[in-house]
Amino acid sequence: MNIYDIASNPAILCDAGVKAGDFFLSGVRLGDPCGKISAGDVYDTGFYTPIKGFDSLFWRDGKTYGTRNGVEREVKLDERIGLVMENGGWLMLNSGARYRIEKGLVVEFRIDDDLLKKFQQIKNGGIEEFFGIPDEVEEEIIDPFDGPVSRAYIYRGRMMRISWDCGAGEIDGINIGDIISVPVSGSAYVPYA
Repeated sequence: MNIYDIASNPAILCDAGVKAGDFFLSGVRLGDPCGKISAGDVYDTGFYTPIKGFDSLFWRDGKTYGTRNGVEREVKLDERIGLVMENGGWLMLNSGARYRIEKGLVVEFRIDDDLLKKFQQIKNGGIEEFFGIPDEVEEEIIDPFDGPVSRAYIYRGRMMRISWDCGAGEIDGINIGDIISVPVSGSAYVPYA
């Protein structure tokens, strides 16, 4: 067992002495070539930049479609995996591991689903007890009378962002790596100096 692998030792995320470059997620380390990720375990993909060869990509009726020169067609999973590896984006695995790819390299992890369950018992106010004092806390407020809908706890030294869903009262994702340049949930995070 690799003590720095989050999948087998999730408590490693609570160690403030461990830097982002030390972490693995299911055998993959930040900076590894994306080919190290088992494509057979990928169940979905995500894109946040224009994809070469497509005018647009969109999701409808549980499938991904693309248009090219006004012609619409379904884009199957194996093709989307190749597009992410070539153009960048997210690979989402059945285990709850998510990998963001840029220029053929893994630049960010996201812990979701089954991998996240180990942290969902942490209650409001418990994040600092488990993970330490964050360098920054950002809140997303849609209606000032309702309060924040989400909160991001940012730990610069570990390059980690813990996303807290205020409505559900639980952690809804943990990101490690190049966490500041690309938002996960649509919120804009401003790079720190």
